[in-house]
Amino acid sequence: MISKKTALPFLFFLPFFWLGCLEIAPPVAPTLSVSPLENQNISKKKQVTFYVKGTDVEDIVSFELLSTPAIFKIDSTFAPFTHKVDFQITLIFPEVTNVPEDSTIYLDFYLGNAELKARQTRILRIIKSSPEIISTIAILSDPPGGNFFYSTKTSLSYGYLSAENAIIDFAFLYSPDYGYMLCSPDAPFLSTTLTEGGQSYSTSAKNHTKFELRNVSWGSIEENYLNEALIVDNAIAGNALLGSGIVNLAASQIILFQTSDGRKGALKVESTTKSGKVLTLTVKVQKTS
Repeated sequence: MISKKTALPFLFFLPFFWLGCLEIAPPVAPTLSVSPLENQNISKKKQVTFYVKGTDVEDIVSFELLSTPAIFKIDSTFAPFTHKVDFQITLIFPEVTNVPEDSTIYLDFYLGNAELKARQTRILRIIKSSPEIISTIAILSDPPGGNFFYSTKTSLSYGYLSAENAIIDFAFLYSPDYGYMLCSPDAPFLSTTLTEGGQSYSTSAKNHTKFELRNVSWGSIEENYLNEALIVDNAIAGNALLGSGIVNLAASQIILFQTSDGRKGALKVESTTKSGKVLTLTVKVQKTS
């Protein structure tokens, strides 16, 4: 039997006894998601954006991004008891770097506190930087005889006598029966068919341009597409002795080309009329090779 004198101290310590028996839940690491989920290709003059989300954040939480090799490093600390974090990170890749092309960068994303951290990893593959593309619309109309030349450097058309050899990339010939055809300026076919003002055409010292008809959507022709494109030279009427070119140009045709200085591009035939001698093209071409 407990006396009244001893009952009060016993009751005073009883709550602490029960508290000692309770289990304290271990800390839980926050969840971390990083999108996009896929590893990515990136060139040295591009940028890449990641979307980071964290949940179950119940304490002061830090975010850290580290890369191997050490190109990128980000440290952030979030206010306590935020419970959720949601932000985006844009990494701008420096053009001047010791990381060679066709190598990989490992990105490690960390979210947590001193005791527990969640981790996600993404891989960037460094690809060759693609030259910038310029896009122009060329409306090429009735020069004398319907024949003319075009330069992708100047985005201008030239007549037979005013064409400068160093800048000409395309030669267009007109026939009332077949409409327009496209030739490389050095195509032997031109020297046998093209005469203007009593002056025969010479292929000497003319640029060579490769042409290939391609079944592809115009919108898909972007920097990486052209950079990786292997252009197969198309012979005029299937005869290599005539030179490179495409006969019977028609609306909606897409033709890939590569100039003598190595620049790649594409032209789309928007419209052409046999009777009016008018040819409208859209041209995409790399600024540099």
